Amino acid sequence: MPLLICHRLLLLLLLWVAASHGDSSDDGAYDPSMCLNQTYTCGDVRISYPFYLVGKTKDLRGNDNSYCGYPGLGILCDDDKPILQLSGIINYTIKSVDGATATVSLADPAVDDDRNTCPRPRIDRNITLQQGSLPYFSDSTVDYLIFFINCTFYPPSDIHPIGCQSFYGGLGLGPSFVLPDDAVPSGNNWAQACSQVIELPVHKYGEINVTHPGWANSGYASVLRQEFQLGWNESGKPPACIQCEGSNSKGRCGHSRTGDFIGCLCPDGRVHSDDNCDKTRRQYSKKTTRIYIIAGSSSIPMLCLLFFAFWLGYKKYGCKRKSKETARIESYLQKNGTVHPKRYAYAQVKRMTRSFAEKLGQGGFGAVYRGDLSDGRQIAVKMLKDFKTDVHLKGMLLKMAPKVEIL
Repeated sequence: MPLLICHRLLLLLLLWVAASHGDSSDDGAYDPSMCLNQTYTCGDVRISYPFYLVGKTKDLRGNDNSYCGYPGLGILCDDDKPILQLSGIINYTIKSVDGATATVSLADPAVDDDRNTCPRPRIDRNITLQQGSLPYFSDSTVDYLIFFINCTFYPPSDIHPIGCQSFYGGLGLGPSFVLPDDAVPSGNNWAQACSQVIELPVHKYGEINVTHPGWANSGYASVLRQEFQLGWNESGKPPACIQCEGSNSKGRCGHSRTGDFIGCLCPDGRVHSDDNCDKTRRQYSKKTTRIYIIAGSSSIPMLCLLFFAFWLGYKKYGCKRKSKETARIESYLQKNGTVHPKRYAYAQVKRMTRSFAEKLGQGGFGAVYRGDLSDGRQIAVKMLKDFKTDVHLKGMLLKMAPKVEIL
């Protein structure tokens, strides 16, 4: 029995040690070069984390094309020109990056040329970002221009269609218009009456006189040429990314190509899934675990020895006490052979006394109960205190040898 218990305790200790080592937050190494820990220069623009280079994506925990940075802030350095792709569909030139205000200034490369007096949107989709997303357009710095292309109606006389033939490209399109988003007249169902409606971000403008003929000819181009700002929203980061960066000044957030957070990329070149790069806390945790293991390993043998000693004492003295009690009963039966002592089963004694229903008195060695033998003789049954425990333990055999007297 003691050996079995000690074996189980040792087995539990081994399982705990295995679990402690198995609960590692280290999910493998990564290539530190994928993180822009040092400022990277592309043209005249200095770039660092949370931006990442599109050509520096790597495999992280089985996710190919993963990157070290924020979703939507991938930069392509093309011929010393930093390019940022918005909404995953259109490239904008980066003019500057301001890490202090968490903003980047962008410009549409298609309108940089002053000779393009009536630029046309390069895509047929809106360039917008969801409110609360990590990259975002601030209402304080960005407005929108809306292009209504190939329309089937003529608006009020004070709204002029785009007059440059270069805008239409000889495609025989209907009239097209460009208006600030807050200057679109009500009525005429503009969106339904035009084959394309495209919304583009621009630098926040002041007063614009859209009724002036110059606006529709080349005036809107000057608005498109201005740089506008893209920001990254700190509150839009996943909580795991916030914890990663907060645990260490050089903790970096790793994301998959779909924008899902993968793990914390730490300065030690390892990916930690517990989103923490704090070496002090990690080392303290390992040290504490080691202390617990040593303490547990040394205490279990001591407990086994104590338990074994207790078990031996119980076997020696407990069994001796039981054997003495049995010997006393046998001795009593032998000494009183002339009165024909007889063993009675506990069930028989209960029947004689009707379940000890009538108590005659209380003696120094136990209670005395009235009973009747099968031949009608009345008897007195004394329950000896010394053997009461044995009666309950043995159940069927009355080893207490109650004294039976015929009245």
